[in-house]
Amino acid sequence: MNTLKHSLYTLFFAKNKPKLWIGLFNFILVLLFIGGVFWLSLKILGVILSFNFLIDFRVRLFRGFLMTLAVGSLSMIVSLIIGIVAAIGQNASFYPSATFQLFMFSLLEVPR
Repeated sequence: MNTLKHSLYTLFFAKNKPKLWIGLFNFILVLLFIGGVFWLSLKILGVILSFNFLIDFRVRLFRGFLMTLAVGSLSMIVSLIIGIVAAIGQNASFYPSATFQLFMFSLLEVPR
């Protein structure tokens, strides 16, 4: 019985950084607990979740998903271009490039 008590203690109250499987077990346990409380709350309130109406909006949902991918891709491309210009301008003696770099770093509050 003492071994079981020690095992449970080390499973939930580790002094050092826990092993990966212990962390995953605790994470899944917490998720199940939160999901259970959420499900129980809905049962007590008498709320029935039904997502059958989503089929009617499948075209709009798909277009919205594609728009999200397009906006995300465009923002990654623009940020890559800004990052390349800032990296080139870091050691440049060309005045507009150095000014742009100074402006961007002051705008983003990046320490130099």
